[in-house]
Amino acid sequence: MDQLEAIRSQAKRYLEARYGESVWFKAPETFENVLERWIWSIASDAPELAEQCMTQIEQHFRSDTR
Repeated sequence: MDQLEAIRSQAKRYLEARYGESVWFKAPETFENVLERWIWSIASDAPELAEQCMTQIEQHFRSDTR
């Protein structure tokens, strides 16, 4: 198993542990937060969605006024 497939497998394991095996019938926009949408997109081999999610994550932290 190459490294990318190992990462996808781990992402799938996380989502199935958290939401059960039916997680794959869930629309990505229904996840509680953008991080889980990003994990779903990695596990589902959806690079465009992964990029959109990562952009949202970056914007969130860059606009944080800690």
